[in-house]
Amino acid sequence: MHPKRPEIGLLLLVLKDLWTGFTPVGGGSNVGRGRLTGRSATLTYGDKTWQLEAEGDRVRVMTGGDAQPADLNTYVSGLKTYVQQGGNNGDE
Repeated sequence: MHPKRPEIGLLLLVLKDLWTGFTPVGGGSNVGRGRLTGRSATLTYGDKTWQLEAEGDRVRVMTGGDAQPADLNTYVSGLKTYVQQGGNNGDE
């Protein structure tokens, strides 16, 4: 299965929300439990690899293969375009 650009963008936004603790996980989050904080993650798509590392309040992005940090933004932009066009942008 090959995910489409908008699907990758959605997954990146979910990862960001989990990484920052914005999205609660499981029951009990209303009493201060059930939140995640990101430390590191490895993302691989085809021959591209991104290594994410927490540095205080920031995230450092290291790359491998043909990957560029800006590639991650293009996936999120693809999701934005897909939603703006009503789910019909030709990126099937």
